[in-house]
Amino acid sequence: IGDETLHGNLTTWDTGLKEYYYYDTDMDLSGPYILRLTAFDDKGNKAVDEVNIDIGTVVSFVYGGEVESVNKKVTLAFEEHSIKMPFLLFNIKDMGKSYLATLGEKEGYELISSIYEIEPEGVDFGRPAHLALQHDLSTVKDTARIGIYAYNPELRIWEYLPTIQNKDDQSLTAELKGTQKLYAYYAVFERRKDITAP
Repeated sequence: IGDETLHGNLTTWDTGLKEYYYYDTDMDLSGPYILRLTAFDDKGNKAVDEVNIDIGTVVSFVYGGEVESVNKKVTLAFEEHSIKMPFLLFNIKDMGKSYLATLGEKEGYELISSIYEIEPEGVDFGRPAHLALQHDLSTVKDTARIGIYAYNPELRIWEYLPTIQNKDDQSLTAELKGTQKLYAYYAVFERRKDITAP
């Protein structure tokens, strides 16, 4: 909730804070929006400006929380004391295929999900956070060849994360541990062939 006493504050938009224990609301406007401002002068001239924004999900140090992508295919669950700050605002964005997929293809991997960006990057986890991506495992010929990968921008490669497959709810899960300094992009890839040491 914005501070209505702030000078220059044109409006206050209650987007909901359902994750906070002391704020009782069912409102939840998480996701992407376009904010558009239209102004008129006394002669009837009109000026329009707009900005794209993403409303994220609040996670607290005391209670933890769960962040979900807009398409509900990705969740990031936090235990209590998982983050090292009182509160952090998280967002999971569906990037589609993106140019980063070609880097995986060069390494012999095939992208079988969207690429998801998790903000903010560089989070230091006190306890592991649990990343889950929904995927219909029945469409995969060899489930032993699929897993969750994180993109390393310094090495320009996709790195495998130890992945658990859950056939009951058709999901793959992995833990995010320690400092995620480099990692902001995650996806499900399938190995085209076995990788052997040179």
